[in-house]
Amino acid sequence: MLISAAGLHAINFADGSRWEYNAVTGVEDYTGTIAANVVGVALGFLTGNFMFASGYNVIHDIVSNAVSDSMYVYYASKNNIVKIDKKNGEVIWNGELPQESTSKSHIIIEDSILYHVNYGYAYMGNRKLKFGKPYIAAYNVETGKQKYLSQLENQEMINSYYISDKNMFLLTDKDILMYSKETGRFISKKKCADTIGNLQYFIGSRVYMNDANNHFFPVIQQDTSKLFILTKNEYFLTVDSMLNITDTQKTNNWYIYYARYNDKKFIAKGQETIIINEDGNEIAEITATLNAFLIDKVLYDKKNNIFTKIDLTELLNNSDNQLYVE
Repeated sequence: MLISAAGLHAINFADGSRWEYNAVTGVEDYTGTIAANVVGVALGFLTGNFMFASGYNVIHDIVSNAVSDSMYVYYASKNNIVKIDKKNGEVIWNGELPQESTSKSHIIIEDSILYHVNYGYAYMGNRKLKFGKPYIAAYNVETGKQKYLSQLENQEMINSYYISDKNMFLLTDKDILMYSKETGRFISKKKCADTIGNLQYFIGSRVYMNDANNHFFPVIQQDTSKLFILTKNEYFLTVDSMLNITDTQKTNNWYIYYARYNDKKFIAKGQETIIINEDGNEIAEITATLNAFLIDKVLYDKKNNIFTKIDLTELLNNSDNQLYVE
């Protein structure tokens, strides 16, 4: 079991062994305290009563996801990016990161290259705020040698990214950016109209839609050569490899894939969940939201602070007929 909390903490339940890797994943921010004290001093000169504040706010989530294979774990924090032996916690390699730039980030490994996307934001409580400087970087997964680190010129927060065979695509609020996956070199940029709303994220294989025959399939299967982007105003953009927007439409009939049981997938929209088979055909309709989770053959959901439970044993054992479950 691997837990990410101010570093990584691993526990082997089979033999009781454990290891820890401690890391800096937050900072103390005294900005609010300083500002309050300035105001307190100013009021003191006017009123004769001086008031001073103490304490600080913690900016957190200056950390990446943890990616693991059969032997190693890869992880980035505020100061470092590391490769760790899963068995004993030994640090295999340790790369120093630019502390003035690091923020919430994400790592992914493809073809022995570790890509590190530094988003340029962090959190104070539940509030997202601009923090650090957004960049992309790449490392040799075996040696930890850095191939490149490229900062975004406009310093806008990265909302989402997508890696293709040759390039890396980034979304900021208004721009689609394209960089070379091999060298980190900036290639081109597309600015989008304000009317469609801020660009939010690239659509992946978990977003489904249905056709006229009520056959469900991942949106990206429409054209694997295109990029698909969702905006804040719920526009669905189709973008070609040169960043030309070839289609813009409203999103009215999308489902999110959130659970699986053998060859059956659970996809949700609002209060509705559709269970489909491996061919994309509907086998059941259930009143359940995207928050639902499946344990064995029971689906649990939380709506209006009330937990509900649906036993799907009969359905999942025999799904020859279409059913509606409430």
